[in-house]
Amino acid sequence: MSRRILIMAVAVLIAFAGGLGLEADRTILAQDATPAAEPVVVIVDAMPEYLAVEIVPNVVAAPAVMELVRVTLAPGAVLAFPERRDSEPMILVEAGTMTARIDAPLTINRERPGGEREEIAAGIEFIANMGDFFVGPATGAVEARNEGTAPLALLVFQINPVSEGTPAAGQPPAGVESDILAMAVTDAIPPAPALLEMIRFTFAPGGYVELPETSPATALIHVESGEMAVTMGAAAVVERSAPGAAEPERDEYAAGTEFMVAAGQSMIGQPYAAVDARNDGDEPLVIFMAVIQPAPAP
Repeated sequence: MSRRILIMAVAVLIAFAGGLGLEADRTILAQDATPAAEPVVVIVDAMPEYLAVEIVPNVVAAPAVMELVRVTLAPGAVLAFPERRDSEPMILVEAGTMTARIDAPLTINRERPGGEREEIAAGIEFIANMGDFFVGPATGAVEARNEGTAPLALLVFQINPVSEGTPAAGQPPAGVESDILAMAVTDAIPPAPALLEMIRFTFAPGGYVELPETSPATALIHVESGEMAVTMGAAAVVERSAPGAAEPERDEYAAGTEFMVAAGQSMIGQPYAAVDARNDGDEPLVIFMAVIQPAPAP
């Protein structure tokens, strides 16, 4: 990747917690003039990939539990959910092909955010391929199957009431594995309607992002590979052990303190907090972000 610096007016809603909504007419190069009083975002050798973006009309009230989960179905495996759930999860097909039926209407986004959208009537079986995503309705029984010959991997972003949280671990269906990548309780849940996003962010060695304290977004962050150096303008908690561990290991940091987040670890990015995130290592840094923020005005 050629080295470049993008500086953008913060009037465009951006966040380490909220993704990078780059608009061509709002983006300027470093050598261009920028009003001194206007906060800016600096991005060097870092690239976001939007995996799923959707506005949802219903949001669980704060405090709530944010979760990012990878669910894997072996060939022939079947996963079913009851008729009523406490949240409307965002579901992305990360690998493989899913055959599903949901007893409620939904809209599936094909391949990428901004791509083709297809309306699926209640009770109609449909196919979701790699890159497709949708927000699952809170009502209507669900059945998802892997009829292919390769594993099916789903990324699930869900926000549940604190009283509900993550259900007690039970025996999963045959051929189904569930891996909680990140989980945190937060009071920073905006009212409905809200914008949900799942983003993969790759930092080249030496890459960094500097963000001002202007974003209303809250992000659950999982380090997939590499190690991230972070300084935040708010207190931070890093989950060092796997979410839901019997003896959780976590570290708390005061605002302005630099800390490291290694592969397999997670944290939550708070809204309205300045962020400096860097890759000081020799290998690429890859993070997943599950983001909620107020929906943009129509």
